[in-house]
Amino acid sequence: QERKLRDTYEESFSKTNKISMEKSLYSESEPLAVKAIELINEMAMVGWGSGGHSASYVPVFAIGVDAQLFFW
Repeated sequence: QERKLRDTYEESFSKTNKISMEKSLYSESEPLAVKAIELINEMAMVGWGSGGHSASYVPVFAIGVDAQLFFW
């Protein structure tokens, strides 16, 4: 993991290599930031379906003991 991050760092800051931003529908990210996020997600065993945001409301519910405390 450290090697992957170091390699991406060296590629990003190499004088002969122009940084190409990683583009998605909603944003642009530097390759080093993208690689760091990938490695953190890998270590945490977390996966994301998308890095995009829809700005839509998402219903959230609480069930169980003291569920009423969820809604303040």
